[in-house]
Amino acid sequence: MSFDGEGFVEVANDLFDFPSNNPHIAMREAELRACISRAYYGVFLKVKHYLIHSVQDANVPTDYRVHKYIRNRIREIAKIRNKSHLGKSIYANLDALRQDRNDADYEETFNNLETNAHTALIYASEILDNLKLL
Repeated sequence: MSFDGEGFVEVANDLFDFPSNNPHIAMREAELRACISRAYYGVFLKVKHYLIHSVQDANVPTDYRVHKYIRNRIREIAKIRNKSHLGKSIYANLDALRQDRNDADYEETFNNLETNAHTALIYASEILDNLKLL
């Protein structure tokens, strides 16, 4: 069975909505950082899965280039289908999520973490909704 990533978005929502009972402040920060990371990877994998299985794109890279490729490719497909607005939205949301995921995973300081985690979930939801309309 192939994993399309949507389960990661559900995990991200749970991390945001159901904080652990651990009173240590670093635990909440870890949950919010993981929320952003899982939100990104969930929709990243969902779009990648869509390209491979629905569009039959055999050119999806298997290395680091895949992140940029799927953003550009989904925008191209939307344009071909006369749904450019969906492609632009998916591209922009994926790009913003990727940037926040990098910050969440690699930066020692991440300001406004709760707000950014909430925004990541909104972007992820919009990507999933727009992908269905494509």
